[in-house]
Amino acid sequence: MITRRALESWLLREGAVRVKRADGHKHFSLRGHHVAVLGHGPQALSATSLSLVMKQLEKAGYSRERLRREWEP
Repeated sequence: MITRRALESWLLREGAVRVKRADGHKHFSLRGHHVAVLGHGPQALSATSLSLVMKQLEKAGYSRERLRREWEP
């Protein structure tokens, strides 16, 4: 399981640009696609939250298998 901070760091390493929004979540623009990461709650992302982020990243051209490999502890 990946934490919010680790996911944010990964997004920035991949070239994502932080987009300011006032809703408490962290928003990024990556390869012309919008990616939102929860900005509140526990640091460890739930399976549901992680699945939603993966769907957003799939639209940006990433495969779930690659993401799982990179995010494994």
